[in-house]
Amino acid sequence: MTGPILRVLSLARERTLAATLDLSDEFLALQPAGARNHPAWTLGHLLFVEAEGATTLGLKHDLPDLWAERFAPGSAPSPDRKRYPSKAELLERLGALRIGLLRKVEGITPDDLERPTAAPASPVLGRCAVIGDVLLYLAWHEGYHNGQLAVWRRAAGIGQHGTE
Repeated sequence: MTGPILRVLSLARERTLAATLDLSDEFLALQPAGARNHPAWTLGHLLFVEAEGATTLGLKHDLPDLWAERFAPGSAPSPDRKRYPSKAELLERLGALRIGLLRKVEGITPDDLERPTAAPASPVLGRCAVIGDVLLYLAWHEGYHNGQLAVWRRAAGIGQHGTE
């Protein structure tokens, strides 16, 4: 059962990377009309939510405290590029956390998917009470924001490179 979960997590991340790798760092906080969630906020938000999910699975992360203020659900993206980490830092942190998550998933048994999470459910993860729910939510969540990245690219006049 973990094979499909590994594939959907990997596919979601491939789409995120395809939508952002060709973007220059200085444009990551651009907010064209109709696209409020710019890539700098989106990448940080994906990282923040994945860190919450990793915590519920017993994994550690090292996100600075200020990330909750900037990237938690309900936070407002700002056009001030200086408020956000560099693209390189965002992608490096996303990669490191995802590697840890995938390694954790590789060791999960089908019975583990129905086990309660290691930490209390966070407000970010809502009703995800068991490990399988958390993993599926993380994949769904990233896919949802990939759609927003596609809208942002279109609104910014950048095109659909890699997002089809």
